[in-house]
Amino acid sequence: QAIAKMRRGRGYSQFFAPNPENEPYRKMLAEVRDRLWETSESLHSWLNRTSQMPAELARMPSASSLSGEEYLGPYTSKEELLEPLLAIHASLVACGDDVAAGPVSDLIRQMACFGLAMTALDIRQESTRHSDAMHAITEYLGVGPYSEWA
Repeated sequence: QAIAKMRRGRGYSQFFAPNPENEPYRKMLAEVRDRLWETSESLHSWLNRTSQMPAELARMPSASSLSGEEYLGPYTSKEELLEPLLAIHASLVACGDDVAAGPVSDLIRQMACFGLAMTALDIRQESTRHSDAMHAITEYLGVGPYSEWA
């Protein structure tokens, strides 16, 4: 009941009712969504109000329930978030749903590389550096100077 009340307060209109038994991914992802919300809220609170890390973020990671019956608070490590994602991926693959497993695989790779910092990464280089690199490649391949390509 406490978790349902929390979800209502956050406007999760599709998650008011209990999850049917035939929707295990929805149940697991509801827990992931809640914990990501808590992680974001705790970090914003920490950054905006105090110089000391909140106790719920400083705690040692605990094993996820994966059942949605126990609410575990914000994520404190990428391993905590990877656990349900890996379980969902394994289940999808075991059921032969490789198409659906693809986007989950992409998210797992992103989590493994970047952790909980899932912000956009925009890497830019001054255009002459790009041209110099392309010139070196085209000269090596023997297809002429890149600057003469139109």
